Amino acid sequence: MRTIDSMMQSKKNRTSFLTWGRQTVERAASLCVLSTTLLAMMVGSPVSAADSTTGKPAPRYYSVEMIIFSYEEQDDTLSERWPENIQVELPTSYLQLYRPSDITPELLRVTQQEVQTRVKTNSLGETELVETPVGVVPLNSQQRADIKNNRLPNLFYMPKNKMQLNAQYNRLKRRSSLRIMYHEAWNMPVYDRENSTPILIQGGEQFDNLFELEGSIEISVARYLHLDTNLYLREFEANHNTDQANPADFNARLSHHDSSVSVLQQNTATPNPSLALLGFRQYRVNTVIPLKQSRRMRSRDLHYIDNPRYGILIQLMPYDPEEEPLPLR
Repeated sequence: MRTIDSMMQSKKNRTSFLTWGRQTVERAASLCVLSTTLLAMMVGSPVSAADSTTGKPAPRYYSVEMIIFSYEEQDDTLSERWPENIQVELPTSYLQLYRPSDITPELLRVTQQEVQTRVKTNSLGETELVETPVGVVPLNSQQRADIKNNRLPNLFYMPKNKMQLNAQYNRLKRRSSLRIMYHEAWNMPVYDRENSTPILIQGGEQFDNLFELEGSIEISVARYLHLDTNLYLREFEANHNTDQANPADFNARLSHHDSSVSVLQQNTATPNPSLALLGFRQYRVNTVIPLKQSRRMRSRDLHYIDNPRYGILIQLMPYDPEEEPLPLR
C-alpha cells in the first residue's frame, strides 16, 4: 500500500473510497428493552434490507471511514482562482449521522404499546414515526426535524476505538501544514444510484452557526462502487459592516431578546444566544471552495481526493451487520 506522502504527491492517481455498512442494534439491559426495540426498527435488519416485496435491490454492506483536512500553508495567489459567488448547495433529501447516545433518551420514554401505535412501516419497507413521543428530553434541531418529518435516524457514528485509520489520522495531525476538519466512520448499506441517498457532512470550526466544512457525499454501487463528493469549504473574515453596528438597532433587538429570554431558557436550554440569533454576524464568508468529484472506487483500498485547498482520505471495507452489531453506549 502506498504511503500517505506518496498519495498526496501524486496528482494523477488521487482517488477515494468509501465503505458503508448497515448496522443492527444489540439488545440493551432489561430496563432498556423498549429502546432496543425501536433502535432495531430504525436501523433495520439485514433480512428486511433486501426488500423482496418492493423489488428494491439488496444492498451491499460497507464500513466507511473518512478524514478531511485543510492545507494551512499555501500560495496566497491560489485564492484568486476560485470563482466568486459560489453558494453552498445541500441536497433536498439526505441522511443525518447520529451517535447512539443521541437517540436513546427519546426512546426510553415510550412504552411498548406506544411502539406499536407510533411506528409503522411504509410502502418501501422503511420505518416511520406516526406520532412524536411527548414528555421527552429534546434533541438538537436537526434530530427533531428528522422525527417531525417521519424520518427516523438509521446511521450511527462508529466509536473512535473501532476506527481503522487512526494511524493515518495521527500522522496527518502531527503536520503543522495540515489541519484536521473531520474524522468519522460509520456502517451502512450501499444501493444502486437510483436508490442511494446523500450523507450530510459537517466539520471544522463554526462561525456564527455556520460550519467551516459542509456538504454531502453519496456512495452507490453498480458493477463498481462510486463516490460523489459535494463538499464546500467556507473561508471567513471579520465582519466590519457598519450597517449592523447601529446602536439603536442593536438595543431594540436586545430589548426584544430580553423579553423572550425566559422562553429561550425553557424551550432551548440556551440562556445566552449568540449575536447571530439577534441578526448580527461577527464574521462573513469571504470564499467558498467546492470539492465536487465523481470517482469509481474499490473496497479495501485507501483513496485520496483533493484540490489545492483541502483533501480527503477515505476507505471502504466490506461489513457484515450480523457479525458486528452496533453497541449501545
